[in-house]
Amino acid sequence: MTDVTAAFGIEQLAKLDDMNEKRRINASFLIKTLKEEAGEFLKVPDEKPGYKHTYYTFPIVLKEKIPFSRREFAEHLEANNIETRPLFAGCLPDQPAFRGAPGRVVGDLTTSRYLRDNLVFIGIHPGLKKQHIEYVADVILNFIKDKVKK
Repeated sequence: MTDVTAAFGIEQLAKLDDMNEKRRINASFLIKTLKEEAGEFLKVPDEKPGYKHTYYTFPIVLKEKIPFSRREFAEHLEANNIETRPLFAGCLPDQPAFRGAPGRVVGDLTTSRYLRDNLVFIGIHPGLKKQHIEYVADVILNFIKDKVKK
């Protein structure tokens, strides 16, 4: 690492607690809103006692037997200027480089594969203001309402 890069890093670290708190506030709003109004369709994070999530991203898991796919959900969010990402890397034993490679797999990886196929991340940048997070929630909720009507 160069001195200049290190200097940038030190400055960013000084802002870390504040940025994490802003992410937590944004996540708290989404968790409350989505659990209350879309809990039968979506699973959102919850914090266990003694743990503190920093929400680098905000994961949303689509529940089973719902009237839309992850692709439809993600495409709708993207069409409304909300960036999405699937679960990074998916399930490692299913990656081409690891298929048939020596290693140990315990169980049938049902949960890992479900998350691979049904989880989407959205951004939760600390620069997002309340109106931005409300917009995200509205886009998600309106999408679900539209799908349930059909």
